[in-house]
Amino acid sequence: MRFLGLLFAFILVGAVSAQTSRTDLTRAINAALYEVSSTNEFQTLATKWFGVSANLVSSCGPLGNVNSAIVAAVQYPQTPTGVLQQILARKSAYVGYGSAYAPYYYNVTNGNATSWGGFSVDLTDLVLSKIAARYSVSNITQIPVVWSTSIASMFTNEINTVDFAARYTAIRNDRRQRARFTCSYTQITSGLLYHVDSDVNGLNAAGVKFCSYPGTAFNAEISANFPLATLITTYPSSDAAFSAVVSGECNATVNDKYALGALTQANQGSVALDSQYAGTTTDYIGFIVGADDCSACTGMIPETGNAALRLAMNAAQLSITSGEYNTIAAKYGVSTGFSSDCSANAGSFNLNTYPTASGVLADVIAKREVVVATGDAFLPYYTYTNGTLSGFMTEYTQLVFTKIAAAYNVPSISVKFVLETDSSFTFLAKLAVNGSFSTSQRQIYLTTAQDARNQAVIGGCSVYNVQAAVMLRNGVSDPNANGLIFAVWTGSTYSTLTSSAFPNAVVVAYPSTEEALAAVLSGAANATVNDMNYLGSFIIANNASDILTIGQNVGAPSAVTYQFRHDTCPVCRSTTAPVAAPVAAKAPTSGNAAPKTSSATKIGTPTLIASLLLLAVWLL
Repeated sequence: MRFLGLLFAFILVGAVSAQTSRTDLTRAINAALYEVSSTNEFQTLATKWFGVSANLVSSCGPLGNVNSAIVAAVQYPQTPTGVLQQILARKSAYVGYGSAYAPYYYNVTNGNATSWGGFSVDLTDLVLSKIAARYSVSNITQIPVVWSTSIASMFTNEINTVDFAARYTAIRNDRRQRARFTCSYTQITSGLLYHVDSDVNGLNAAGVKFCSYPGTAFNAEISANFPLATLITTYPSSDAAFSAVVSGECNATVNDKYALGALTQANQGSVALDSQYAGTTTDYIGFIVGADDCSACTGMIPETGNAALRLAMNAAQLSITSGEYNTIAAKYGVSTGFSSDCSANAGSFNLNTYPTASGVLADVIAKREVVVATGDAFLPYYTYTNGTLSGFMTEYTQLVFTKIAAAYNVPSISVKFVLETDSSFTFLAKLAVNGSFSTSQRQIYLTTAQDARNQAVIGGCSVYNVQAAVMLRNGVSDPNANGLIFAVWTGSTYSTLTSSAFPNAVVVAYPSTEEALAAVLSGAANATVNDMNYLGSFIIANNASDILTIGQNVGAPSAVTYQFRHDTCPVCRSTTAPVAAPVAAKAPTSGNAAPKTSSATKIGTPTLIASLLLLAVWLL
């Protein structure tokens, strides 16, 4: 009997392992989003819910823009496993949403009928239909689960009680530490909503009230564009802030222009959207999938991954003082005053807490050595002189592991840097396929936190920001002049930024950043766009301040992070079954009302497996 019990328990833990992984689900959603982006279906949804045409903007696709080495991360899995397999078997998916946020998801009426609808609801249905067709399933019904909790709470508590979430949530590195995002499915920009009794041209004045809520990036935009106005951030949510403008309690607010557009349509005569306002806040929105990462897995599957190392490095980075950071930054010409993008939610997400040492972190502490892969020399971050690496990142990384050594009571941890000759995409693909950084003797890699790369590996908290800027030959007064020649590294994001910011310019592609910059230095081109810190170090290194100058910033900054392999540890996932889901229904085209809800609790596969595990224990 004891033998049977042990065998039964072993089989069931294996079943939990296979059935609760969300990696294949993430890949399937990404693949479905690519399918949607290749048709006019997304445009149809955008026109229906936003009233305007909108593009499916994702740095994971179309696939032609994704390096072929990690294309598997955005393709349908051949044999579905884990949560994806569960969804296909039951022909339904539990999908999490926040409180009503029109036009993305809200209470929709059509005559006397009511249902939960909106852009995100329709897009989710469309994605599920693509997944169903790929695996020859008749249909997959969406079962919405609506939460009234905060976004921080969703990442900490609720995300693993559903299959995935379609809640309106910007993709940010602090949130990546708690769950996994799919590729983004749209890009939103900010708009300005004002009460009709307010002078839209006189909002930057004393006595004018802008209402908002804590923690949103729109607050910084309001402060920058309307410094004389009073910003009130005591409202508990976007809905409360919007209502304050509708009632006239506040004069204006800044938020997602599509959400404000829907609010304007519903409250005509009370508020209006400023069609001339040029918003500066940009966010990418994606589906959220519970992470398979676990820093201290227990049970029959040992933890051998990188999650604990990632969490320890996050905590170490957040303990670095501004004085320590600025001292190193100033030495190498990197912008000072940087604050990690994990700082705001460090406490809510426990990102400043060192985990129990396990996996690669335990190995690093035992050996007192960590191996860091770096790319080709890239001033001012790292450069090679006679085989010796130096630069901002070498000193910063050594400081991070000094903090880690102190936290785990070891005298020191030496940092060994290894030149990785593969491209960033190729190297990250190897890590994703091989399964562990330790297989290639490199625990960490450093690169920008792009969507496509984060489907293969996961980034930690940001180390510094790359801010694109234009570098001009002296004498060029207008970078957008007709016929001006920009030399840009082919295939880089800088090429897209250049075409967008300077539409009258002629963009000439070069095979590398170095060749593009050399073309400007020689006079073969008039300008280029690249990382501002890199451009500054290039001018200094070539003693070219009398020839070249750095001009305006271009686009938003991009966070650079340490990169780690995704850890798959299903046994530490929540076994709580989803509960009390509103009835799924296709959204009508207009109206407002409340969704129907069910008081029944659905007994899902996780609960069944947990019950069977108790039986196994009884057999023991």
